[in-house]
Amino acid sequence: MVRVLLEVTAIKLQGCQPLDVLLPERPAATGAPHLNGGGFVDSKAQVDASAYVGPNAQVLGKSKVLGQARIEDYAVVHNATVQDHAGVSGHALVAEGSTVAEYAKVRDYAVVKDR
Repeated sequence: MVRVLLEVTAIKLQGCQPLDVLLPERPAATGAPHLNGGGFVDSKAQVDASAYVGPNAQVLGKSKVLGQARIEDYAVVHNATVQDHAGVSGHALVAEGSTVAEYAKVRDYAVVKDR
């Protein structure tokens, strides 16, 4: 006969914050929150007023977000174009001169690069 003893230990933490390793850092670039959604828009980027940039999303470099495009969740657009009714969401990255257009969706952990 085998006996198994379980010991349960409780730990109490104070003054701590969870670390989300997938959360993109706020960029060092100068910029401002987008009026439609509140996400970060680099001062070099072009984002239409009709586009949506969610509160945790980022549009960096010389990116363009045009038309009814949506950048949501923790998605990042870096030196790329998202236009028409296209959407980028989750932890997706659109970068390096690529273009996402029409009704295309880039989501989850997808990466789209031109090079």
